[in-house]
Amino acid sequence: MTRTVSETSLVPTPPPIQLENSQIVIQDEDENSHVLSIDEYCSNREVVNLENAAVNIDNSNDVIIGPVTQLNVNGNVTIYSNGNAPSEAVNGTALDQDQQSGTNFTNGGWRQKGLIWHNTPPKRKSTWYKNKYVIIIGGTLILTISAIIVFVILYNTAEDEDDVERLGDHRVYNRRHWGAQPPRATVDLVHPTTFVIISHSVSPWCDSFSSCSGLVRSFQNHHFTLGNYDVGYNFIIGGDANIYVGRGWDVRNFHNSISIGICFIGDFRSDELNDGMISAAKLLIEQGFNAGKISTEYILVGQNQTDRGLPESPGENVYRVIKSWPHFSGESYFD
Repeated sequence: MTRTVSETSLVPTPPPIQLENSQIVIQDEDENSHVLSIDEYCSNREVVNLENAAVNIDNSNDVIIGPVTQLNVNGNVTIYSNGNAPSEAVNGTALDQDQQSGTNFTNGGWRQKGLIWHNTPPKRKSTWYKNKYVIIIGGTLILTISAIIVFVILYNTAEDEDDVERLGDHRVYNRRHWGAQPPRATVDLVHPTTFVIISHSVSPWCDSFSSCSGLVRSFQNHHFTLGNYDVGYNFIIGGDANIYVGRGWDVRNFHNSISIGICFIGDFRSDELNDGMISAAKLLIEQGFNAGKISTEYILVGQNQTDRGLPESPGENVYRVIKSWPHFSGESYFD
């Protein structure tokens, strides 16, 4: 007597057999498999019941199950009757009743009209090494950027705390601090100087090391384009109340050969000096006086009193303040 697939017990891993459309596998009493067309097996057109059975399909196209289910199989698929799939039937995970009631399973199983499908796709070539390279490159970039950030923070901290001269409550940033280019030439300044000349930069205001140092660099670049050897002033004072060394005490400025030039950053036709800027300028002049860089009989003037071409420098709001300082003179000293 011949037994159909429906009369056999559950077969965990049935052997794959190549099927054409409208064919079915049956087993005889000796458990030998035979391929017959459905028309040959079901001459009375009765529906074949796959209860308590399993079908294994390997790399097949246009597989038809029932009136609505048609699929292609790439790899290996095992079809179990409803409720009889082993617990590992869906990628090694047993499905509870709620999971089995759905149509699609995200872990590879699928249920349709009483059938649970277990798909075992063909092995794919591992790409772990590609991910490894991505991780290595990404990690290297992150470490590099982090190191740069740490370096900048530490460098700026060193400038702010350890490597900066102090004058009272004010920091004195040297040329390296603010990023000066080398001067194209220098001319020694003979001491003590007769004049202290106050000017303004006619530029935006600044109130931090970052903004002020950036402006000082721009002054140097601009003065280079005008044919000067360097940034024109001996010292520059920012709205942050700190001092930026230009040509310093010992190099002639672009005013004349007998003066120390001090420039306030800003446009003081409208800007106002703050108390910190005033204090920094007074202490700087006092330091030069005590060090013998400035004459004991020095004369304090605005740039407009020594240069006819700049009648508004240092700006009326600076001029109003310096008129009350020691050694100020209201006279003009044009060449």
